[in-house]
Amino acid sequence: MITDMEGVAGVDDWDPRKREDAAMARGVYDRSEIQRLLTGEVNAAAEGLFTADVEEVIINDGHGAGRTILVEELISGVKIARGTMRPRSIPGFGPSAQALVQVGMHAMAGTPNACLAHTMTREGTVYRVNGREIGEMQFAAYQCGQFGVPWIYTSGDLHACRE
Repeated sequence: MITDMEGVAGVDDWDPRKREDAAMARGVYDRSEIQRLLTGEVNAAAEGLFTADVEEVIINDGHGAGRTILVEELISGVKIARGTMRPRSIPGFGPSAQALVQVGMHAMAGTPNACLAHTMTREGTVYRVNGREIGEMQFAAYQCGQFGVPWIYTSGDLHACRE
């Protein structure tokens, strides 16, 4: 499982802590609340996987420095790679993996009307593979595809899910 923060339900600002109108704004107000929401989405996805007889769930805490998931609140059986020393690729991933799951995802750079759309950085850089624009979700899918591992689930904002 790969996670990000910008597509978590309730996240609608690059840095909600700096909002001048936070008291009046809709949505999430601080990082700890975003972490709590992301951890809840991760646990829900993991519970679904365990219900489907998946034996192991390994998470790459994929946002920034990889310290966004509240480890102490993860359900039993979930393993996590986090922090600045985690692999930038998918940890524990190879031919034995059963599937790719992505949680809290956002649309790629340049997506009209998408909330917090970007690819890797906020600069708006567009990436292409074989002439096709791709975002962070597709990067992960290509990594998995080399092992014949299917991408089975994404949660995120509307435009990420359409993507």
